Amino acid sequence: MRKNAGGSSRLQNSFENEIPITPIRVILEENLLSQNELAKKCGVSGQSVSNWLNDVRNPSVPAKKKLMAIVRGSEHRSKKDDELLLSVISKQDRAMEQFGEMVEGMTDEQRSKLTKMVEKMGG
Repeated sequence: MRKNAGGSSRLQNSFENEIPITPIRVILEENLLSQNELAKKCGVSGQSVSNWLNDVRNPSVPAKKKLMAIVRGSEHRSKKDDELLLSVISKQDRAMEQFGEMVEGMTDEQRSKLTKMVEKMGG
């Protein structure tokens, strides 16, 4: 059984078990955070996050609450998130440009068929 970071009392252990927690690795990956960035957001050391990742210790109740807030998205907006979003938008813009160029090179009959296909798909 893993030790509870920050001490252990019956009340704390009981409360801790009621808080479902997203795996730490998933939180790191989905929020584009390093271990140190996550530690800072949770108010713990980088070693604590390492211990959570290596299944040595569980996060304390206060740390779990902060992790839950991150998962809910209340703290996850970061410069990295914005850069990723811009990258995705840029790729979509390029794809739309390529699609436009492809459509321009089509005959009227091909465009008509494409339009009918799109209408059938609900677009």
